[in-house]
Amino acid sequence: MDELLASQPEERNGRFTGWLAAPHPYAQQKRDYLLELAAPLEMDFHQSVVFANHHTDALHMELFGEVVAVNPTPRLESEAQQNGWRIVHWH
Repeated sequence: MDELLASQPEERNGRFTGWLAAPHPYAQQKRDYLLELAAPLEMDFHQSVVFANHHTDALHMELFGEVVAVNPTPRLESEAQQNGWRIVHWH
């Protein structure tokens, strides 16, 4: 893995609050965020793999060359089947 983009837990006074620190992109914002980062990180989406589990992730999943729906919501599972994306169920 060359790069990891993930939400970070919020911390105050040396303790985790239980909330996520900004930015925490969601749905279209996540896609836009990735597109903004593509050039500075020299990302080639077609040579990259994406793992996601929620139907709102489909908007950015379609950018990637290899797509894996992990324990997907029913709606994402349906979209994955329609798009020929790999579906895995981890228990």
